[in-house]
Amino acid sequence: MSHYMHRFWQWWAGTWFYPEQLEKSSIRRAVATAATGVHGTLLDVGCGAKPYRNLFSVNNYLGLEYLPSSPQYRLNTPPDIWADCQCLPIRSGSIDAILCTQVLEHLSNPIAFFLEAFRVLRPGGKLILTTNQEWGIHKAPYDYYRFTRFGLEHLAQEASFHIISLDARGGFWVMMGQRLAAYLFNRWVGRFRKDHKVIFILSFTFFSPIIAFVQLAAKVLDRIDRIEENTTGYALVARKPLESW
Repeated sequence: MSHYMHRFWQWWAGTWFYPEQLEKSSIRRAVATAATGVHGTLLDVGCGAKPYRNLFSVNNYLGLEYLPSSPQYRLNTPPDIWADCQCLPIRSGSIDAILCTQVLEHLSNPIAFFLEAFRVLRPGGKLILTTNQEWGIHKAPYDYYRFTRFGLEHLAQEASFHIISLDARGGFWVMMGQRLAAYLFNRWVGRFRKDHKVIFILSFTFFSPIIAFVQLAAKVLDRIDRIEENTTGYALVARKPLESW
């Protein structure tokens, strides 16, 4: 039974019934676009279960996690490196690309990460990063910042990166649809999962189609009237200049 439930939740996480599918799909699209031309050794900072591994054609895919905040990965899919990305235990100029998705807001000193990323990348190496502009508190108390495009530009330039692209991952309608879908699930479904199984099943059945409709409608409206000043977050692609050495 547990095997079938696991399969069901895996399937659910890839559908529009999943309450964060707008955010999830926008991140995957951004990473897939930036993955073109990446070869050699890639460092995935905050890798989790390495959900973007299949988007890259690299010789060596290294996953890094921060031990104190990631006990689940010790049991399921251990990373290759346990470390603080604000102080990387990696030789300078030894990495061809760095992937960092939805981690920056959890770093107490984000400029330290940019400086470390610049250090360990080879000249010409690429940094691919996504983060939030508008999102609720999560992974408390390790939730420190939200970033505008100007904040990300500042951090990248302070670390001497050349910015290739900096794109909003959706506009006003995607942001509103994502926040509403997450609210509906967290407030009226998810909180019943542990202690009220019957209520959870009933609320899950009732709200799942609504959550899917909200997200799909938001996606359509965003194409009609895209206002990028209000976005869930950004995707940054930056390069270490060839003349760094």
